[in-house]
Amino acid sequence: MDIEYKVVGGTSHTYSWTGNLAFLETEEVELPKLSNWSGSENTFEVILSNPNGQVDDYIANNTMKSEFENVPEYPENFVLFVNTNSGSIGSSQISETSWDFYNGNGNIEYSSGNLIVNSDYKDTLTFTKGCYTFVMNDTDEDGLEFWANSDGGGLVRIREIGASWLKAFDPDFGTNIIHQFTVGYAQNTISVEQNSTWEIYPNPTKNTLNIEGISNEKTKLTLQDNLGKIILEKTITNSGFTSEIINLEQFENGVYFIKISNSKEEITKKVVKI
Repeated sequence: MDIEYKVVGGTSHTYSWTGNLAFLETEEVELPKLSNWSGSENTFEVILSNPNGQVDDYIANNTMKSEFENVPEYPENFVLFVNTNSGSIGSSQISETSWDFYNGNGNIEYSSGNLIVNSDYKDTLTFTKGCYTFVMNDTDEDGLEFWANSDGGGLVRIREIGASWLKAFDPDFGTNIIHQFTVGYAQNTISVEQNSTWEIYPNPTKNTLNIEGISNEKTKLTLQDNLGKIILEKTITNSGFTSEIINLEQFENGVYFIKISNSKEEITKKVVKI
């Protein structure tokens, strides 16, 4: 049978599966990677067709959709803040809690080793371009804060150097935290025109962006998130010097891209909201 799969509103892929299933027997099929995860919505869709090379007699159960969240994009350098509680392994001062960072191949990039109870840790970490998984484990399966014991409360957070918090985790996490993220992909997906006459400031910004330049025809401004999803569009119709203000207050802190395009030029600049 044929398996069509895609992100809703994105590029469609087809995989032809061949097998031999008895009545009520099931099979798990691993699909090849998508070319990209861009679409009109964050929904993954699979459609089955042509069973045994024939038209399906019952098509009502051939489609399934599943919503997903994009993993965050973090900078190459950030700080991991950890405050352990009083939960210890046996009668030692070794904390029940520890952490590791794994790369895309499943190998450990960084490891906490043994942490000490009731202690503050601040580790500045550096990553190259890739996909990563942060795992924090608690041997007593009660996280860094739990109402039913007297271990007290701890915390674990990720912060951009000299900027705001990137992620604050719930300390009541039970057995573990598993958090996936990427580094370096958004900055390399879009080319940037270095000799542009357009100015975008302030950058980084807290709430608003000022965009100034010369527009001799209809020019389109597009704001994209760090995965390329369009989240705001604006069209400039006046000629000559133009000044536009884009309000980012409704959006989360992070990396964004402003695309300025008309029939004569197309440029993209990275902006950071802090």
